[in-house]
Order: sequence, then structure tokens, then C-alpha cells
Amino acid sequence: MRNNLLIRFTAISALVIAITYAVVASISIREDFNIDPLLRSASVQENIDEVGLNLIVDELDVDRGVMALTATPQLSGNQGISTSNGAFLKQSISFSFDVFSGPTLLDVPTGQFLGAQSLGLRLNGSPNNYPFDEYRSKFYATVSSDFTEDGTTKLIIRDKTEAIPGYSGTSRYLAFQDESTNIDLINTDIAQGMGLIEWSFKRSTSTILAAFLLGGLMLIGAAVSSLMTISVLRGRRPPSINSLVWFAAFLFALFQVRNQLPGDPPNGIKFDLFIFYPVILLLIILIAINVELWNNRDDWDLENPNVAIGGKIKKPESYL
Repeated sequence: MRNNLLIRFTAISALVIAITYAVVASISIREDFNIDPLLRSASVQENIDEVGLNLIVDELDVDRGVMALTATPQLSGNQGISTSNGAFLKQSISFSFDVFSGPTLLDVPTGQFLGAQSLGLRLNGSPNNYPFDEYRSKFYATVSSDFTEDGTTKLIIRDKTEAIPGYSGTSRYLAFQDESTNIDLINTDIAQGMGLIEWSFKRSTSTILAAFLLGGLMLIGAAVSSLMTISVLRGRRPPSINSLVWFAAFLFALFQVRNQLPGDPPNGIKFDLFIFYPVILLLIILIAINVELWNNRDDWDLENPNVAIGGKIKKPESYL
């Protein structure tokens, strides 16, 4: 009867886990980078004198707190000609970027090529809450051109980011003055040659699932190790060198499991404090208990085995 209940419980648990995994996997497959419609549809029209920037988020370095961004100029009409890697200038143009690393001012004269710019933006956030950590980054840009008397020219910004491995994110246009989403203020900024873009990121569903699976593996291993030790303490199983080898192997395997967490989170995060470090400490204690139990076995002498009679250890009569 007990075995039947165990089989049913195992089957139901396996079914629930399989269904949960299928649902999470389907969500992860459909997950995509969500771009503001204004940023997605923006483009430089060939028959109009316009200046634009195509932005692509390349990488998130959460350890350094830096987001790698590529900004590619796009020109049309009398402003210049767009090329595959940048643009050829028909007018002198100046770009100004608020960035953590990379050029902050580009003053390019007429008749020059201007290629894509590799920029680094400050990434606000902390990996301490991995895998539920979130990050934000902002990009300010302005442009001026000799094509107009006062240098004012429209700046069209387009976000062409497709995906960032391990993350899901969104981008949106903000007003330069008060960082609101007021469309009238945003259009005024565009006409005056200014732009402010904000990105928000969080771990992808697949990354969260992998972290849960690896964390669950650690906890299940700790629970199994505890049950094995309790069984030995209660006398249901004898202490053996095989169990000690298993404990030691699992202890060292835990470090490899920790290194397999997607996104390579730094040491000391909450995941470590509440899962990894406690499991390590528990295994060390269990190993010490099993070593003591194994060391105190009365049947260690295989050449002179003890005989248990009436619950007491008694040597064979030939040795008395």
C-alpha cells in the first residue's frame, strides 16, 4: 500500500513538473525585446533632409554596470548619404552623446565618412536579487547641422535591438525636459535635434527557469543527504565508505553546478546566501557525522568479525 502511494505521488509530481516546464518553455520561446512603436517605426526618408541614429544594444555587463551600445548615423537628402556602416556627410554635422565610455562629441566636417560608434552607458541595477534582478539605462543625444542657419535639425532615433541573450527588455522614448512619455514634448525634442531613450531589462524566463532547476538540484541533493544520514543514525542502514564518497562527490559537484548558473552572477548574491552556502554548510556537517559513525563501527575488523547476539556485540568463542 505504501509503495503504491509513493508511485502515485511520484507520477503526479512528474506530470505537474512536465506541464510547468512546457508552459514556461512556451513563454520563453515567444519572449522578445519590446520596443516602443515610436522607436521601432522611426526611419530616415530618402527624399527629405534628415539626420538619424540607429541604436543596437549589444551586451549587458552587470558586474561593471555598463551597457554596450552601437549608434550608427543615418543621413538623407542634402544632409548626406547612408552607407552600410554609417554615412557620408554632405554637411558639417555635430553629434553629442551622454555616455559612460566612448566619444561624447563628434564634430565631422563636410565630405567625411562617419561610421558606427561603440558607446558604453551606465547600467543602473544590482545582480544581488538574481534571477529577479532588473536594470535600467538612459541615452541622451543631440545633433546640429550646418544645413540650417541656426544649426537646428531633426534627430530621428530608431532602436533596432532584436534580442539580448539571457535577458528580456523594453525601450521607450522619453521627453528630454521632464522624462515623461508626453508625445507632444517628444515630437518637440525630435524637431529640435534632441532625443532621450530609456531601456529596462530583466532576466529572461529561460534564465529564471534554469536558476530554479539548478537551485532545486542543490536543495534535493541536500534533502537526500539528510535522509541518508538520518537513516544511518536510526540504525536502519550501516555507515559505509560508499556514502562518504557520495557526500564528497556531491559537495565538489555543487561548485560546478553554481558555475553553471546562466549569466554568471557574482559570488555573494542572495541565491548564495539562501541556497548555495547553506547547502555547502549542511553537507560539511553531514560528512562529519558520517565520518564519526563510520569510524565507530564495531565490525571494522574483517579478519576478526564481531557477532551480534541479542542486540549486543560479542566476539566469536574461538577468540575468547
